[in-house]
Amino acid sequence: MTLHSQVPLTARYYHRMTHEATSWRDTHNPTFDRPVDRSMVHRRAAAEVFLTGAHQISQREWAFDVQISRGHVLVPPHTSEIPLTLCIEALRQMGLYMAHSGYAIPTDWAFTLQKTTFAWLPDARVAFPEFGPLELTTHLVVTGETLRKGTVSGLEASLEFYVGTEKVAVGTGELRCISPVHYRALRRGAPAPHDVVRRYDPTPVRELRETPDGYLGLVGYNHANPFFFDHPVDHVPGMLLLHTMTHLFDLTFPLLTARSVDLTCDSFPEFDPPVSFRTVRGADGTTLDVVFSQNGREIAEGRVTGINASSIAGDSTLPGIDAGDPSPVVQGAVL
Repeated sequence: MTLHSQVPLTARYYHRMTHEATSWRDTHNPTFDRPVDRSMVHRRAAAEVFLTGAHQISQREWAFDVQISRGHVLVPPHTSEIPLTLCIEALRQMGLYMAHSGYAIPTDWAFTLQKTTFAWLPDARVAFPEFGPLELTTHLVVTGETLRKGTVSGLEASLEFYVGTEKVAVGTGELRCISPVHYRALRRGAPAPHDVVRRYDPTPVRELRETPDGYLGLVGYNHANPFFFDHPVDHVPGMLLLHTMTHLFDLTFPLLTARSVDLTCDSFPEFDPPVSFRTVRGADGTTLDVVFSQNGREIAEGRVTGINASSIAGDSTLPGIDAGDPSPVVQGAVL
């Protein structure tokens, strides 16, 4: 695996679904009143369920409603910025719901998010509202299916995210579907989830060393974090690798705001030995490439891209913020 050079994500996906998104709104009425069944998105706590509405429009087309709370554990205090990790989590939950409901995959199956991307569009100015949660509507189109012995074993999807009627972000996901028998075979050498050594690191990075190109270090984790460890797991959650990437981006570029992220995972990250990382700053001064390694081989790689924070700060017309509305009432890893 090598550090990759890619066409900017927004350029790749900005126009992909222009013609597909012309009629889905006619049949979808957004709802943000209550979360969907938590088992459909593999969450133990209802508070960690971001989906509040799901509507299958056609065999390969869905509309989802997403609500993200300003009080989430990953949202820093005194900020309106939406963590990219939570955007990818919303994408992950949509993929699981679509797999269970649309493809009748049992809820005891495991899933891995092999590849994922998310990017705010260049002109999008999205932030948490002054009062209440962020609410998004998403249009999802299944772009690929993989079969194993006649059963769906993989799904690919492209997504568009909207605030009201304004498209603000795009994303993609490649999901692997794993039966209980297959999962036991894949993980036969892994420790039982309750036997994993507990750690309570204060940040997602430890033993950090600066290099001429970036940073070297180890992935840290905190078993008390209710998002990453919502339920027992036998491997390091993939969402934690994403969070580590954005944390490293913030350390590397303190004056930038992360706007897009992509991650490709090749194998399960184990708790032992520790997962290591190395980063390389892009020549343009806005991108950070991150490679994760374990047991002497690379297991995942990704990129975070940002822009100058001052160019998106202090805009009272940001989608999701209604400066003239004083009411807080809402308007009518295995990953």
